[in-house]
Amino acid sequence: MTARLVGIYGSQPAAELAEGLSPFGFQLEHVVDLRSWLSSRSSPLLVFVVGPEAGLAELAEACRRTARVVALLESRSDVLVVAVLRAGALSYVSVHDDSEHMAMALDAASRGCSLFPRALKDLVVRDGPASCLDELEIDWLQGIADGSTVVAVGRGAGFSEREMYRRLLRIYKKLGVDNRREALAVAHRLRLIRQV
Repeated sequence: MTARLVGIYGSQPAAELAEGLSPFGFQLEHVVDLRSWLSSRSSPLLVFVVGPEAGLAELAEACRRTARVVALLESRSDVLVVAVLRAGALSYVSVHDDSEHMAMALDAASRGCSLFPRALKDLVVRDGPASCLDELEIDWLQGIADGSTVVAVGRGAGFSEREMYRRLLRIYKKLGVDNRREALAVAHRLRLIRQV
């Protein structure tokens, strides 16, 4: 059986991953210059490591250039899963998943198909993190993004400052983030609010 060449782009140690994927017929090649690697191949298969410095713009560019991409997530959140899929990844796998899961995702991607874990099916069934927010919550985030204070947003909604902070904490939890800055970034990325 001829090994299928797969590029890996990002910070994940390729040696460990290569060893795990070898029995499944995949040979990994560490990619340093993504653009030149993509332009030198026809319909390349790529593992794109998504970490704290996500690089979603680069991921989207790789997908636009006909790469068949499986996102390897260093940390998993519903919001990040949605973001990598919207950027064009065919599938995603967590660094905590075993090699067999990665091999199945790569095999599906090599045929232009997607393979998703049950967690994503559950996310899709409940319509993703964006649907968890109602219009009023989105309006509050937009007000804060536009420069209003929490006190002003709370007053406009008829809440005390303390109650508004409680409600914002619930929004952060729904979006899978820890603070206001992250909530605004995620809401913008999901196109719930205008430019922040």
